[in-house]
Amino acid sequence: MSRRDLLSRHETVAKFDGLEQQQCFFMTAFCPDQCGHGGTNGVFSVVKYLNYEKPGEYGDEKGEKHYVRVTDPVEASGLTPERKSVLESLKGGDYVLLSWNHDYVHTEGCSSPQRPITKLVKISKEEADEM
Repeated sequence: MSRRDLLSRHETVAKFDGLEQQQCFFMTAFCPDQCGHGGTNGVFSVVKYLNYEKPGEYGDEKGEKHYVRVTDPVEASGLTPERKSVLESLKGGDYVLLSWNHDYVHTEGCSSPQRPITKLVKISKEEADEM
């Protein structure tokens, strides 16, 4: 059983930049093929914040970019089948409503940050401009 502590919540209008390959960091004995460092990331540029919460001392500040690892498990990425379908339909320059949490996750004696997407909805430029 794991426990999640919310460090910050981000609700934004963003523009999809595309998919980007991240290379392995070559920092562990499992590199490069068993470490999970490399992979495909969805990259988003934040156009504007609609809501931002940081309930405590820790947590990400407002940012200009958000990255999501396409191959990470749903718990870490937030890419449910519905959100993954939206991501796969996006083209560079598309506008989206993008929300994510910065969580600190405690699982079986290990703790680490995760930034799962909580909302991914394609919108038009006109809708983005009106928000």
